[in-house]
Amino acid sequence: MIPFPLPGCVVTGTVQIDKTLVVDAHTTAVIGFCPTCQHHATRVHSRYLRTPRDLPVLTQHVQLRLLVRRFFCDQPACPRRTFAEGLPELLPRKAQRTTRLTATLHDIGAEVGGTGGAALAGRLRIRTSPDTIVRILRCHACAPLPTPRVLGVDDFALQKGRVYGTILVDIERAAPIDLLPDRRPETLAAWLQDHPGVDIITRDRSTEFTRGATDGAPAAIQVADRGTCSPICVRPSSACCSGACRTLHVGLRLRSLTTNHQAPPESSRSVVRHGSGPRAKRGASSGRVASKRSRS
Repeated sequence: MIPFPLPGCVVTGTVQIDKTLVVDAHTTAVIGFCPTCQHHATRVHSRYLRTPRDLPVLTQHVQLRLLVRRFFCDQPACPRRTFAEGLPELLPRKAQRTTRLTATLHDIGAEVGGTGGAALAGRLRIRTSPDTIVRILRCHACAPLPTPRVLGVDDFALQKGRVYGTILVDIERAAPIDLLPDRRPETLAAWLQDHPGVDIITRDRSTEFTRGATDGAPAAIQVADRGTCSPICVRPSSACCSGACRTLHVGLRLRSLTTNHQAPPESSRSVVRHGSGPRAKRGASSGRVASKRSRS
């Protein structure tokens, strides 16, 4: 017995090889359905093994050895002559991972990104790579996000000094919602027109963002933020511009929003005067020593 189900299959045996639990099973369906014409088939062409990976059990990796059948499609009008039986609840066609393992990697990558997700998956006894997690994220469509009431706009470097994009952040939820491929005002204005409902836009003092916010949401209040920079990590599950980043885990900095920001009082400002401080004192003392030596 194994501590997890295999929908559509029956287990015939288990064997442990090093730190891997190998589970032997075969399918139980009587007939198969052609993926092209959707007609059922009963004539068996051949059988072969599929060896997908599954979720780990405690400290052991799990690999399945599934004996599946290939059927003849007897429909004259169907261009497919043979097909392998499918296991939609357990394993997609041509997949090397079970559906539940892929869903787990997707959730891990959506939280911590490709590199961090691969490191976390390794601790959970799941063998994967950052590129695999990014590929899984890109294959799954992102759920539509609500239009934020307070929108943060800032730029980030795709190639420092050459190519820049725009990041849009929901300030109230402290979550990034979209990445734009450039920082032109037309791109920001088009996004704002497609997502009405933004009441406040916090941005830096770039003229491009000023024009884009004015053209896209003229009724919104614009706040030119002056706060300190705080790190924010873009979740890879957020929408990404095509070809913008090789991985979706992008480290960005966003200035904090203070709608009622006031300048600090004069007494609390730190003033640095030339000629003061430890270095200046050391320089002055060395100068006095040099002058004494010259006089002597």
